[in-house]
Amino acid sequence: MSENEDVKTGSEGNASPGNKVQNAVMMKIAVGAVMAALVGVIAIMGYKLMKTPENATSAAEGEQTELNSGTAIVVSEDTKDALTEIKEKVAKGSIAVKMTQGWIFNDGGKSSNGYLANSERNSYDMRFQIIMGDTGEVIMTSPDVPVGSCIENFPLSVTLEAGTYNVIVNHQLIEDGEVFASVKTAAEIVVNQ
Repeated sequence: MSENEDVKTGSEGNASPGNKVQNAVMMKIAVGAVMAALVGVIAIMGYKLMKTPENATSAAEGEQTELNSGTAIVVSEDTKDALTEIKEKVAKGSIAVKMTQGWIFNDGGKSSNGYLANSERNSYDMRFQIIMGDTGEVIMTSPDVPVGSCIENFPLSVTLEAGTYNVIVNHQLIEDGEVFASVKTAAEIVVNQ
């Protein structure tokens, strides 16, 4: 055999033990380099994800940006005004309900143990109505009740037969004498003679 044939045979897989060791070392170095690069990429991504400043500034427009769970929200004067307007509408129209249950009306509705209040959390006067659940007839309308005030032991505006009635209590917010928001709750009243 010639020398060229020996080299050719060695490169086709009949390598000597020295070449096998050298190939194994090269493979280990290559795998190690890939693993090191992968660990580096993961570390950089983890650092970027964990780094969430409370406020960031957009270089393009100089607008303040809030970051929340990887989501950026651009806050400008226009969006601040809109957010303030929405908050004002929500506060204006929200109704905190305070009332007792188990109302008993005596003498067909002339007196009661009822209690309805305009919570301190409300911003406007309230008007209350008691409405018959089956007919929709209004059987009591209160005067306007200021914030932090209540009505107690109120009568019905009609005389009812003795019995138990399902009613709807309409809690209405009043501005300039007009109802602009309301919430209705179900209740049950007992009327005694």
